[in-house]
Amino acid sequence: MKHIKLFENFNYSPINENVIIPGEYIDFVQMLKDKGIDTELYGTGTFKTIGHLYQEIHEGETELIEENGQLIRKVQFVGARILYKKDGGWLRLYEEKQIFKDGRERRRTNMPYSAAEKFKAGEDPKEVIVRGMKEELDLDISTDQFTFYNKVEMGEDGDYPGIKSFHTGHEFLVILNESQYNTEGYIERQKDKDVYFTWKPVSKI
Repeated sequence: MKHIKLFENFNYSPINENVIIPGEYIDFVQMLKDKGIDTELYGTGTFKTIGHLYQEIHEGETELIEENGQLIRKVQFVGARILYKKDGGWLRLYEEKQIFKDGRERRRTNMPYSAAEKFKAGEDPKEVIVRGMKEELDLDISTDQFTFYNKVEMGEDGDYPGIKSFHTGHEFLVILNESQYNTEGYIERQKDKDVYFTWKPVSKI
């Protein structure tokens, strides 16, 4: 197992691939090409850009390693199933769509979670669920509103073509209270895209 060392003594700022970019980023792109990655696919269709991957690695959300000559991406995340009880029945929050700033639309119909948040280096799962709810939905939740129920291992190859991804997930149930419930759903405003969340009734939890 070989770890890919990409960043050292580098003052990072979020990547905008349309402006002057740092030499470390250029080296990163060349490394991907040297490993046989078709970088022309990145940022097309539903695939994320090279800048997304670069930022994930630098912020400690993704570990990129080499195994038997192939690049492997390892991610730890928290997955939240977000619920609200209304008129005796349960509603569950779903990600409806993502609208990128370049106009691309992405719909992920097989998402098992209402929302998911990657770990940052050194974080505890409970810290991640609280931070993720604030960052994605602008909601401040207390520790008595969520409970851990499962840990899963899964593969996922839909973000970065040519790189095998393995995810370790920590699954939580989150129950919102009346003051946190928004009948119209929520919108997460990110620098590169907007993510829309909507409620749907569920027959059982």
